[in-house]
Amino acid sequence: MGDSYQVDPELLPQAIADLIEARSQLRDLRQKAQELARNRPGRGADQVSLNSGTELSRVAGDASSGSLIHTVNMYEEAIDATLENFRQMLASYLELEDVNQIPDFEGEPTPYSSSPSYAEQERARQGYHHGNGNIAV
Repeated sequence: MGDSYQVDPELLPQAIADLIEARSQLRDLRQKAQELARNRPGRGADQVSLNSGTELSRVAGDASSGSLIHTVNMYEEAIDATLENFRQMLASYLELEDVNQIPDFEGEPTPYSSSPSYAEQERARQGYHHGNGNIAV
């Protein structure tokens, strides 16, 4: 299976805004990981506490594969690539001559936690009501 996807062209501005918000949150996470790497955590003076603080600091800030910083960098690269693809798709949809003239979306990002699943959307579309767990007899 390839790396392909389809997005409703009318929803591209919202998808772009959501990805920009996700990238912003990743940057915040990177900053926290860098702080953790710089300021080794540890409250105890025993060897176990010192070793765990050193390891946590290394896992957070080491740029090698498997670290938090590396993972954040990989996600940010993927988001940047997806953003570029979405912007190109939007430019094609709007038939713009200059890609830099794409209008900015000024809405709020969609909160992930409130987005209904496909099954929830289908139940709502079909008029299904969950009945608070009660089953009619």
